[in-house]
Amino acid sequence: MKINRKWSSEPARNIDNNANPWAGLASYEDPETTERKLRFCGRDDESYDVAKLIMGNIFVTLYGKSGIGKTSLLNAGVFPELREEQFTPISIRLGVRDGQEKKTFQEIIIEEIERKVCRRSVINVVEKQSNMMADDFLWNYFARHRFYDSNNEPTSPVIVFDQFEEVFRYKKREYETSNNSVEGTSSKSEAETLLRQIDYINDKDHAIDNCIIDGQSYRYETNFRFVVSIREDDLYRLEDCLDNNYLPALKRCRYRLHSLSPQNASDAILIPGESFFPESEQERNEIVEKIIAYVSDKEGKNISTNILSLICSQLYQSIVTQNIQTVSASNLESFFHDNPIEKFYLKAISKLSRKEKKYIETKLIDSAGRRNSISYNDFDTYIKHKEIINSPLAILHELNVSSGDEGARVELIHDKLAEVISKRKKNEESKLKYVLSFLIAMIILAASIILFLVLQNRKKEYIIEFREDESISLTDYWKANICILDKQDTIMVDTFDKSTTKVPFLYGKSGSLECHVTFMVGDIADIKKELLLKDSASFIIPISRAANRKRYEGVVVERKQRSPIVDAIVIIGEQIKRTDKMGRFVLYSDSTAVESDGRIRILRDGYKLYESFIGNSKIFALELNDHKDFKNKWNSLENKLKKLNLTQYSGVIDDIIKSTMYLGVEKDSVYGYFYIDKFFDPNSKNKYLRYILLDGKIDTMKQTFVMNSTDAVLNRCIYYGSFNREKWEGTSRSYGNRTWSFSFHATEETK
Repeated sequence: MKINRKWSSEPARNIDNNANPWAGLASYEDPETTERKLRFCGRDDESYDVAKLIMGNIFVTLYGKSGIGKTSLLNAGVFPELREEQFTPISIRLGVRDGQEKKTFQEIIIEEIERKVCRRSVINVVEKQSNMMADDFLWNYFARHRFYDSNNEPTSPVIVFDQFEEVFRYKKREYETSNNSVEGTSSKSEAETLLRQIDYINDKDHAIDNCIIDGQSYRYETNFRFVVSIREDDLYRLEDCLDNNYLPALKRCRYRLHSLSPQNASDAILIPGESFFPESEQERNEIVEKIIAYVSDKEGKNISTNILSLICSQLYQSIVTQNIQTVSASNLESFFHDNPIEKFYLKAISKLSRKEKKYIETKLIDSAGRRNSISYNDFDTYIKHKEIINSPLAILHELNVSSGDEGARVELIHDKLAEVISKRKKNEESKLKYVLSFLIAMIILAASIILFLVLQNRKKEYIIEFREDESISLTDYWKANICILDKQDTIMVDTFDKSTTKVPFLYGKSGSLECHVTFMVGDIADIKKELLLKDSASFIIPISRAANRKRYEGVVVERKQRSPIVDAIVIIGEQIKRTDKMGRFVLYSDSTAVESDGRIRILRDGYKLYESFIGNSKIFALELNDHKDFKNKWNSLENKLKKLNLTQYSGVIDDIIKSTMYLGVEKDSVYGYFYIDKFFDPNSKNKYLRYILLDGKIDTMKQTFVMNSTDAVLNRCIYYGSFNREKWEGTSRSYGNRTWSFSFHATEETK
């Protein structure tokens, strides 16, 4: 539908907010205490009913939905009715000083009573109760006091606990009384104490009989009333509190404030703003119906009181700003189209910085979208533009706190503003999610493109399989180096042997490669072959025995003791090989290379270089540079062993070599030696040259050990394994990574 705007083009008038006949989102205030006298319309019946209920009962509970107008009803409807009947209404919010107020609820109540009533007198009918937590404290206070108004007429305080749900939702408070210190307690437990005290007053059994006090007659009177105003969705908290403390009497008198009826809503619109609506009853009714429909829920059953007041207040500002004398149906449609609630909020925060807006939208509503109060000091620190509080565009207000408080708190004027903010936050979050989703989609797209490009240029796996021909037997072991070249670039260098005949490699281009294979062990011919990549992903390369290679083998020993030398380096032609744990070696070398030199060379630390022409000999004896180092090491060990109790063990190495071992333990260290029985001569002058010396560490808890060994020909090994009183067993590893097993069993103890 096209909206015809009929706003005047005349210059806008300044808006006198005090002339606005509606309160907007703010609660209607007590006309006795405010300069702005607004006509509170549409709740006449409810005001009368609640006032009569309070007059006739000591304790009344008023409840209703959030934003339905409980505070406005009390301030502007009920309080004037009570004053006409000699009651003094006193509104208190007990839950707004969370974590800061250091007064008890009882102190706050008494302080507010003595501030609001003009005069009070004290009657010593009972002894003063100084314990504020006692159930009879409030009963004692009211029994001892009489209260008077400004005309010196007796009056009864009506203590109204507005928004009582706050005492259940807020956390621990610390407070001190003038007479005694009280540890931190929760507002909920304070509320329980307060309700028990009210229940004590409400019990007629505690009434005092008429008597004479200080020469004057005394009559016990219930010159007080208590009212609890609470949100309907928090009523269960009050129910639980009463049930847990067995206070059924406080559940008897309740009043549920319902939504405005259409007739009451019409009164709330037309009576305050009678001069702004058309004289025609039909036109007025049409406008009122549209306003009521706008502020009602989807089913049209519940009329939102606070939104009705805001819409009327905003409508007033619109017609005054545009110099419109009366509201018409067409300009009302235009007004609604502009979303006045959100427009009101946006206008209120228009001068705020991004940081200030963020602060309001995060600190003043909680995770559930409900109002949350903050200290005025914090508000003053973070918000520099004070137009959003106590001004015509106020979306915040200071809470109505007692005079003795150390500082005020600030909150949103109404929950409907919290709903607007919550909705805006959700929209912002949705936009952020959309942006994030878009960015993620872009990242995925970029990743897909990159992956596509990678796949287009990815490296392909190729496999080279080496197959032995009939010239190589199953027992012929060989080992080789492979190098794959792309012109001058090296693609891969690796080592493989007879057990691994398939060699994989990756390459991402087409064309050809060169494969070079050099055999380090075995009488196998070296290979040089071109690999054409476009033909296949696998290649088969045959290997065969070299026609001009010759086998060379032998044993390297120490010259005098004839003990095998481990890890000696043997060089024949272009081939190099180390001796195994028995001193043996086998290698193959090109006969041409050998013939050109004709020599065998053997190197080992601690030995003289062995160099000789190759002959038929299979045993190669190396000569130690000197036995002096080993002899000194034996002498040092022998001196240590003399101080220890040695245990003799007999055992085998590699399951066949019989040996004898002597060990001594000192704390976490172990020392000793062993020898191979076959080569040991106990009568030899230099028998120590047959010893293999041991020293190391043990773990007595885990029963494990690690020992180093040294023999006369400077072979060094590591022994490790487990032990107990009867047995030492494990594995020995040479520095050339050759291993063998050993096991020794105790035979006798010696010194």
